[in-house]
Amino acid sequence: MKSKIDPFLKEFFQRVSDQPLSPDDERYIEIYENPNFAVEDPVELMARAIEWTPGASVQLLSGFRGAGKSTELIRLKRRLEEQEYIVFLCDIENYINLSVPVDISDFLMAICGALSDSITCSSYSGTDTPIQTYWNRLSEFLEEIKFDESSTTLSVGAGPVSIQANLKNDPSFKTRLQKHMSGHIGALVKDVQEYLEDCVTHLRREERNNHEVVLLVDSI
Repeated sequence: MKSKIDPFLKEFFQRVSDQPLSPDDERYIEIYENPNFAVEDPVELMARAIEWTPGASVQLLSGFRGAGKSTELIRLKRRLEEQEYIVFLCDIENYINLSVPVDISDFLMAICGALSDSITCSSYSGTDTPIQTYWNRLSEFLEEIKFDESSTTLSVGAGPVSIQANLKNDPSFKTRLQKHMSGHIGALVKDVQEYLEDCVTHLRREERNNHEVVLLVDSI
């Protein structure tokens, strides 16, 4: 006998999706508007820590998958922007394969690449003096340390693009890169720090102010 499917349950199942919500979404429930929970609002706690420690703040937000971390990061981004912070939110899962071990070199490259892409896609990209993309800078860095790998630079359109796709999708390439980078971590850290400083300088110049820059990284 063929079972009868409840139309309500079918529609409910089809409408449920694993994705973050905007605070403006009608499905978003403002839990922390309740005075009983307000003191534990993670967004307010992180925002306060960021505001009280300018230029030197690292905050961690943890929780089970599906608990709402991504949604709360969206709310944190809005909360900081209301205070005139320059904020970028990126998903690290777009840059590295989180199902395999992550090396410090992978992580640093992914963070810089994510910030670079976020700036490029934003109103801060710059018209007269755009910031160099991190992927181009990384290609130059790999040439300097003599990482000879034909797949590090791919020809797309008018110019080169980085190893972004290989970093995420090619485990064998990632292993070779990790092995080679093991002797150049100090140089990579220095180059990453210099690039991040260049990004902050560029953003403040574009904004014509000295506002703090915040990078929110999801899926770590």
